[in-house]
Amino acid sequence: MLLALATPLVTLPDAYLLMAAMPTGINTLVVAHVYGLDLRIAAGAIAWSTTIVVAAGVAAALLT
Repeated sequence: MLLALATPLVTLPDAYLLMAAMPTGINTLVVAHVYGLDLRIAAGAIAWSTTIVVAAGVAAALLT
């Protein structure tokens, strides 16, 4: 909702949006390590979610 309200007022470079998403993967691995969770599953979840988002972004870029 905040993004929708700020979009007409603020212009951000695309690199800023990418950099804002990067800590999510690191945080996932840190939490998995601290709580003794399976790191392979956490890394796999990061890899698959990144692949899906990149594919969706490329598809959206091709459609516009």
